[in-house]
Amino acid sequence: MKQLKVSKPSTPPKSAAASSRAPVGLFVAGLVATIAALGYVALDQTVLGGLNAHLHAVYDPYGRYGQPGPLYGYLYALDGLGVASWLICLHRVRYGARSARIWSVSVLVLAGLAISPLMLQEYGRLVFGIQFGAMFSVIWLIGLAGTLLLFRRAASR
Repeated sequence: MKQLKVSKPSTPPKSAAASSRAPVGLFVAGLVATIAALGYVALDQTVLGGLNAHLHAVYDPYGRYGQPGPLYGYLYALDGLGVASWLICLHRVRYGARSARIWSVSVLVLAGLAISPLMLQEYGRLVFGIQFGAMFSVIWLIGLAGTLLLFRRAASR
């Protein structure tokens, strides 16, 4: 009598799981960093007032005032989309989806475009404080490293 082997469809194959540890680790680090950035944005808006003070320093000498509300809204949207993107990338990489590399590159390119406004300047100074540009750039670099490891893993097969 023949016995059928039944495997769980939700677990990745052993080879895919073993070779995807490094990208998964980086994607988890990116997710944690994005959640920490979300916490920092909320803390800055409610307690620290860093962006508001920065806007006063940039615009007050020119008799203008920049409203921090839309800028905080942009940062929250950036964080929310970042968390969703990290989770989708993690899911695709962890379960060996063939589209993991395509998805990761697409998210990386779109994230690069999304964080570029953080580097905009007006009156010779950054509109957003340097801390926001640096924080999101580091998170983007984590995504770049994870994506490069996905391609390295594919080349070594």
